[in-house]
Amino acid sequence: MACSRGTEIFYKHPNQKIVAWAKNFGLDLSDHNPMEISPQDMKDTTVFFVMDQSHYEYLKKISKDAQIYYLGNFSTTDKHDITDVKVRDLTIKKKEVIDTFRYIINAIDNILDTYGKIHTNNRHSCLQ
Repeated sequence: MACSRGTEIFYKHPNQKIVAWAKNFGLDLSDHNPMEISPQDMKDTTVFFVMDQSHYEYLKKISKDAQIYYLGNFSTTDKHDITDVKVRDLTIKKKEVIDTFRYIINAIDNILDTYGKIHTNNRHSCLQ
């Protein structure tokens, strides 16, 4: 199972601009509820993919044994860090969000192509 979690949560519901832009990629984030990573997530998770250095350092602090990889290393772009668009940033720009979606989708596609398709019966369980 794959889950998306944050290291800091600044909002209870997704930014509606981001929800609208995500639809361009076939992603429906309208029911997404942002969640912070929990101690149970750390116990239940085998591998972590992070977007940037701050996420890496956060996870290393709370679990020295965690297997952590930069998501950007799996992208065909030359980006190591993927910009984590923060909703608290009032100057959020569509191009930054679209680029972030592109980098994430590209990296996930490459992970799945490399390591095989992941089958799950309840793929949205982590989005609630």
